[in-house]
Amino acid sequence: TPLEVEQVVRVNLLGTLWCCQAAIPVLLKQRPRGNGQRGVILNLSSVTSQRAARGQSAYAASKGGVEALTRSLAVEYARKGIRVVALAPGAIESRMLEPTKALAGGELLERIPAKRIGSPLDVAEYASFLLSDRSQYVTGCVAHSDGGYVVA
Repeated sequence: TPLEVEQVVRVNLLGTLWCCQAAIPVLLKQRPRGNGQRGVILNLSSVTSQRAARGQSAYAASKGGVEALTRSLAVEYARKGIRVVALAPGAIESRMLEPTKALAGGELLERIPAKRIGSPLDVAEYASFLLSDRSQYVTGCVAHSDGGYVVA
């Protein structure tokens, strides 16, 4: 329904935009560290923005918007010492995945080159890297944690 579509867009895209708008002034007040960085914004996207799935139009569009927002903010704030990146998980063991697993069964694993469902720890480790100084030259990207799903 239109109301459901609006809710998905408000939560996923507008919620991300509003959080970024709240975080940026705080980060700009930070004293730059030795590497010139003031901080990192990590937005959450989804592989659904790259690979279509039935019944996911509003969700995919909202996450595609998050990716465009991430790129735009990265360009706008890189020179001010703020990195902006997005993390796009694939099939990750969670309540959200249960209906997909029930419908797709073994087909889901067949579409993932790594032949396994990701764990929350897989996503957390990647997020930790993106937020760390080990990735200080990374901005504006959409990083996939999906076992190769998007590129297959």
